[in-house]
Amino acid sequence: MKNKFLTYIAIVSAFILILYLYNQTEKNKIENAKRAFLIKNLKTINLEVAKTKHEQTLGLMFRKKLCRECGMIFIFDEDGEKNFWMKNTYIPLDIIFLSENFKINKIFKNVKEYNEKMKDDEIPNVVAKGKYVIEINAFMSDELNLKEGEKLKIKFK
Repeated sequence: MKNKFLTYIAIVSAFILILYLYNQTEKNKIENAKRAFLIKNLKTINLEVAKTKHEQTLGLMFRKKLCRECGMIFIFDEDGEKNFWMKNTYIPLDIIFLSENFKINKIFKNVKEYNEKMKDDEIPNVVAKGKYVIEINAFMSDELNLKEGEKLKIKFK
């Protein structure tokens, strides 16, 4: 009886260790990622990674176009309210806020592009809770059939 108990404890401990190591490996993949890929409905969206404050501040600003199946993923240290002010962003976008486990909290569809004639209070601004935020071309979230509450498959490289 004692041997069965010890065997059981050893198996459970090994399982917990494997889960821990897997989670650490996944965290390292995300932290060291240079690229990411959103995979949905047999489509792959190639995502640039914005991890540093500078990369996150710059985002997709000043670009005049974005390839159809391209976008950007912002990786933040903490899950919390994020504010995206779209000054100098000349591309209409869908902006998707994700939780730590990649569940969609909020989708802002067709966030209008910036133009120089806009006053500061006319510039699009979106706010929602998330640890990750994805920007893709406007209406791509409809094409991918993304829904709030859905968990996304994101691969990091």
